[in-house]
Amino acid sequence: MTDIACNDCLSWLRGLEAGSAHLCFVDPPYNRGKHYGDFADNLPWDEYDARAKELVEQMARVSSRGVAIFVPATLSRRWWQWMPDAQQVIIEKGALGNNSGGWIQQYFVLLTTARPLERRYARNLWRGLRLPGEGYYFHEERPDHPGFTCEALVARAIQAFTLPGEIVGDPMMGSGTTAVVAERLGRQWIGCEQNPAYIEQATERLRRARAQTRLPIGEERG
Repeated sequence: MTDIACNDCLSWLRGLEAGSAHLCFVDPPYNRGKHYGDFADNLPWDEYDARAKELVEQMARVSSRGVAIFVPATLSRRWWQWMPDAQQVIIEKGALGNNSGGWIQQYFVLLTTARPLERRYARNLWRGLRLPGEGYYFHEERPDHPGFTCEALVARAIQAFTLPGEIVGDPMMGSGTTAVVAERLGRQWIGCEQNPAYIEQATERLRRARAQTRLPIGEERG
């Protein structure tokens, strides 16, 4: 795949054949009122839940190995109800997290129905990943997108659940992180994004990434 489809994520997924990708990865909106341009990130919770439920179902149909969904700890139970057979992988957050009910949230969650293909990825605690929001400690490119995903996390998920040459799908491509990392790791990709401005940004990131050689990323450190 060389182009990101411009479409709503659910409409795009419905049009794909079963098994079109080996892994479907997504970092969805968290319904926190962020400004995504043409998408309301402040849906009534029943509408958010209905879309999330179908998203999980469609991703499961489209992927042959499984689904991986990255969410904050506060939303993990909400998403888990639609994929009860998923493994919860804890993504340790290095910087101090937000206070929630007297507790400091120090982790995010990757819910996945895919199985790790190598033993080194089989631990359900992933350390050494600096995430957006960790300020000085986050050294990756910062795309002009309110919900961009860190490349190191996407890389580890792709390495854990796919083999070189296989296809990674992302129905919410955003600024193109999944596509950029997939190509860097020798995987193919398919994806869509409903905001044309983000597609332009993602296309430019892909152009730059293809024009330069970078060192491997995403290897865990503990």
